[in-house]
Amino acid sequence: MVILFAMSVLAVPAFAFGFGDVKAWITMEVISLAISAVLVIVTGIFGVFSSKVNKTFKEFGEFMVALSNATEDNKIDKDEIKILMREGKDIFNVWRK
Repeated sequence: MVILFAMSVLAVPAFAFGFGDVKAWITMEVISLAISAVLVIVTGIFGVFSSKVNKTFKEFGEFMVALSNATEDNKIDKDEIKILMREGKDIFNVWRK
């Protein structure tokens, strides 16, 4: 994908010097194709990360619930610390998979 992007970026100067004035060959069709290509690349990148971001928010919510339960009595005992540590690790484990 990077190679394709680099080829398209390097093609612009080649066409500019080969076909004369840049304004003559950049039309709205070329601009719309370029914008479409950029949008496809960006949405593809966000699509890959969106499931991990959703899982991260889910795990963070579970951590906050555990933290709320642990601080209800204004004391955190060893068992609650273990639960908080496990829930905290789950947040980061989403990105390790």
